[in-house]
Amino acid sequence: MYFLQRQTLVRHWEQWPEARSLFESLISTFWASLTDDNANYAKESEATELARLMRNNLREGTGRIIHKKTGKIENDAVLNHPKFKNAKAPKKVLKMAEEAGLKNIYVQIYGVLSMFTHGTASQLVEKPPVYELMSLVRASLKAIHLIVVNRIREQKQTPLAALEDILKVRLSP
Repeated sequence: MYFLQRQTLVRHWEQWPEARSLFESLISTFWASLTDDNANYAKESEATELARLMRNNLREGTGRIIHKKTGKIENDAVLNHPKFKNAKAPKKVLKMAEEAGLKNIYVQIYGVLSMFTHGTASQLVEKPPVYELMSLVRASLKAIHLIVVNRIREQKQTPLAALEDILKVRLSP
């Protein structure tokens, strides 16, 4: 039963690029909800990632920081700032999925969707009806909502079984 459901999810989602982003949000939200340290890391990762990307653009010469008044290029001053100098890439989605017990979502759904996102798969399946796509979006958003409500209102972790029930996908091996 689960195999057919997984196959159906992948068949329907491969036509919709936003699906990968939605599953990434599901994985990262659940991972962040597990501990205060994870939540803080997730929060800090957003700013760190922007600094890292800016630093990389400045280093490669594809970006410049220009002083508003003098017109002088200030790339070095920014590159030497500790926030930019020490910016690291965020935790990989696979690592978050493994730590959160959601590796099956990553392997069965997210990984396959990545093929379509990166253009390494062909579109062999006919486009599903809109109502089928919407039910999958609804299930993912419902799962994210449950994770957030449990963490913020109830101050508890969401059991994997609750996510399995909503997503109709077995999460544990």
